[in-house]
Amino acid sequence: MTAQNALATIVACYLSRFDDAAYSRLDMGSKAETHAEIGRLLGVKPSYVKLRRDEFDATYDTPRVGWNQRPPAPACVRTKELLDDLDEEAIHDLVSAILYEPTARASAPVSQYVSAIAEADMSQTSLLIPEVAIPPPTMRILFGPPGTGKTYQAAREAVKLLDGDVDDSTVVERHRELMDQGRIIWVTFHPSYSYEDFV
Repeated sequence: MTAQNALATIVACYLSRFDDAAYSRLDMGSKAETHAEIGRLLGVKPSYVKLRRDEFDATYDTPRVGWNQRPPAPACVRTKELLDDLDEEAIHDLVSAILYEPTARASAPVSQYVSAIAEADMSQTSLLIPEVAIPPPTMRILFGPPGTGKTYQAAREAVKLLDGDVDDSTVVERHRELMDQGRIIWVTFHPSYSYEDFV
């Protein structure tokens, strides 16, 4: 979650919790015009402001039903926790500072809110995306003049890929065993076949 999205989440919480009073105090026109202006001021899409507001609606007593078919996102839950102890005047002052005083966005209280909200959002992301161990690449291309140890190095790398650990004193023997098992197969390119042709 970007800092702008976290700031928009704070504003959306205010809009949902205080509904018509919040829209009236912000005095930006209709609800759609308010979302558009908040989006412009914070550099987010107006639809993001509206969707976040809708997500909060299920947790506040508003005439809108909100997103009651699923639990709110962790970022919204955390925002609600941070702001629920503040009264309308305090949240209005915070929202006004966020919208109209760009330097206030970097101030200690606001940046602490942003960090807490972004951290909650990251916890959701880590739940959605399982950690998968991506194996390192196994393809190797060894090239160079004759007699520089490419064949031995290729045999060593092949044994290392299959066995994990390599004992230099037994590389040649282990390499032969793996070839006999069909687990290592050699491919030799014609000398005129360049690296660029291979790739």
